[in-house]
Amino acid sequence: MNFKKKRSSLATARYFKNRPPANSNFPTEKWGFDQTDTAFNLNDNKTLKAKTNQIMKTNHKIYNPTSILLILSLLIIFNSCQDEPEVEPSDNNKVQNEEEKEEEEQNNSGKTFSPDELSSFLVFTDSVSKTDGELPSAPDGQIKIDVEDTIFVVKNYPIGKRIHFKHNPSQKISGFYIYVGGSSFYYDVPETVTDDQYIPEGDEDTTSVILIDIDPPADETDYPFTTEIVIQPHGESGTPLDEFIKWITVEDPGNNSGGLCNSITDSKSTNDAGKPVKTWVWDFTIREYNGEVLNVFAPGLSTVINSQGSGCCSSSGISFTVNGSPYCFVDTPHMTWVTLDVNDYSVRTYELLTFWDDGEIYQHSNEVKKQYDISITNFCSGTVGYTFDNNYYSNIGTHDFTPGASHINLEFPQWKGSWRTQGGQLIYTCNTLIMSWGGNDKFTAIYRKKEVDEDLFGFYNQWKPWFD
Repeated sequence: MNFKKKRSSLATARYFKNRPPANSNFPTEKWGFDQTDTAFNLNDNKTLKAKTNQIMKTNHKIYNPTSILLILSLLIIFNSCQDEPEVEPSDNNKVQNEEEKEEEEQNNSGKTFSPDELSSFLVFTDSVSKTDGELPSAPDGQIKIDVEDTIFVVKNYPIGKRIHFKHNPSQKISGFYIYVGGSSFYYDVPETVTDDQYIPEGDEDTTSVILIDIDPPADETDYPFTTEIVIQPHGESGTPLDEFIKWITVEDPGNNSGGLCNSITDSKSTNDAGKPVKTWVWDFTIREYNGEVLNVFAPGLSTVINSQGSGCCSSSGISFTVNGSPYCFVDTPHMTWVTLDVNDYSVRTYELLTFWDDGEIYQHSNEVKKQYDISITNFCSGTVGYTFDNNYYSNIGTHDFTPGASHINLEFPQWKGSWRTQGGQLIYTCNTLIMSWGGNDKFTAIYRKKEVDEDLFGFYNQWKPWFD
């Protein structure tokens, strides 16, 4: 479904018991209209007239006008007292009624919210401003987004979804306009800080991030709840750089029981058959201490360790380390003592989890570490030297998931990598998996479902798609 550059002309948006079918053009004439009953009704005036005409055409010769009026009156009274006959519908009518019923179930719009109401349901982590009017027009700026068509969030769980935008560094994104079609206003949301965003070697593009959520009133909403939003990245001057039109859907974990989404597992026979398997892709992790957010960890978001490194620069312009020269000390003649700021970091660029229905779990991840190397640091030019350690890890463990479970245990006998994937309290929907563990120092990890080819594990750029 390609929504780019195809802004909705709907004056209002609705939530749907079932979201619009994938690859549809969302025809407005098929959504939200009222169905009327066209059943045969003996009390209808046309029907009564037809009955009267039929009687008047009989072979009874009634010439007295008074008698005619009397008979007509009696017929009317008689017809009004009769029970409506039970008419067995034809097979064609049965098929039509079943199709209409199925369409009504699929297109159930329930209560209709106005565009301004829908806009007011949007939730952002940063302070935002509102601008009256419609969005300005936007060019095709060749910016990429990591959402194909739908942004999935979870009912009553104020986590939202991190959305990444890949763009040329010359495109200075300072914020995003967020708009619901037909609304009288739109939001200006600042860009999430990306100073520590990891950029793979050889990749000339950079990444910008926004966190978005939507929280409709639960007592007036059927789930899943879906509406359409427009996202425009913009520059420092406020000029739009590109435009994306996406669905945002709220899923209710309570709707999983007995349904197709009642399990987070997949069968190994699926992979053996060469088909993509149900895989949970790490979105981000929040660390809370006594209820306050302390850290946010996410794919590509570096954990920075700030420190300092010291050495010497000789009067002849040669760089020395303490270990490399017996004369490299503070206040040594012909030596200048230099201290440089050092920024080591570690980053997990991705993590994939696959829960098999036989109780095994596969974990795949990539971790990159940047470490200060004094031996290649130049204290005369002030250039800090670093080495990079890029590792791909695969771990096999066990899980005890059962459909409907609210807790899950994960065991990895021989863990490889840095922080270990934990189990704990469990919430899941068709497209989101949330695991939480810890007490006052609490971690909450959010994963999104994706169909992934097992053969592509470990090759980030092949399964991490970007969309226009």
